[in-house]
Amino acid sequence: MWSMRGLIGMVGTFEDRARFGLEVVEVVAKVVGAERTAIRLSPWEVYQQMRMEDPIPTFSYFVTRLRDLYAELAYIHVTKPRVGAGEDRDAQTGESNDFIRDIWSPQPLTHLALLSSVLTLPPVHTDPIN
Repeated sequence: MWSMRGLIGMVGTFEDRARFGLEVVEVVAKVVGAERTAIRLSPWEVYQQMRMEDPIPTFSYFVTRLRDLYAELAYIHVTKPRVGAGEDRDAQTGESNDFIRDIWSPQPLTHLALLSSVLTLPPVHTDPIN
């Protein structure tokens, strides 16, 4: 799930695979507040063989835990299935982020559609971070 694949491992339960990301969100949320914290997920990424055989169970668990622990998270940014390995590609059958939208809704969710276009959200906070 993470680019530090060799360090944290891709074996074990989806709870084990999600632990690192949840710990990072916890630390960042404690420092700046959950409402100023966001995360980017790429469940369908193929770059450097990061792709899991079936990412849905792990990412479903991860997003469910985010929802349960950090409902006030600023947003989740998720890459579309057709974006991978630094270029646009055709999405494969069964590749969809609908499961993330279903879990995370109605909280803010943004998508990277094509590498040349990103949906821009208004700033979450306009006051300077000290």
